[in-house]
Amino acid sequence: MEASGRPQVLYLTAADRLTGTAGLSRETRLVVGVLARDMDLSLGIAGPIDHQSLQTLRDHFASLRAAGGFPASSADQPVDRALRRLSIERLGSEIVNARLQAAIQRRSNTFDAVVIDELVAFPYLPVGLSCPTYYLASLRGPCGDCAVVAVVATTTTAPSQAGRKSGAAFGGRCLC
Repeated sequence: MEASGRPQVLYLTAADRLTGTAGLSRETRLVVGVLARDMDLSLGIAGPIDHQSLQTLRDHFASLRAAGGFPASSADQPVDRALRRLSIERLGSEIVNARLQAAIQRRSNTFDAVVIDELVAFPYLPVGLSCPTYYLASLRGPCGDCAVVAVVATTTTAPSQAGRKSGAAFGGRCLC
């Protein structure tokens, strides 16, 4: 925790190329809005997002640091083979941006928790974390308009709790 007394949280997500406002999906904006009330968030956004969208997010959520939209570099690497197809579909690219990865890694020792809400954001998870990681799932109802966000798994990576994992099962339905 920093001097502000508020937990420091890294929130990893991906740009929503199709339906997102300010580059993020409706579900992500909802979760970020709730967390930003009580926590200092650092938002790492994988995929194509412009600087104007990043600034809109910073203006809308006062306690938010947002990073993403870095230009390609020679240090960029292809995403793991298992994520390649999904990455191309969701982000339009199979490249892991080295500059975003480095920016996140530089601050990794300051976080009290990490939240990941997009599988394609997983390559940006910092190495050597000593805090819990929460994996979120966003599920759409049959109507296509409703969505439910749930914590589907947590992993404790603190050295004192190495190997200890916990998870949560979730069930839900569209209420419309």
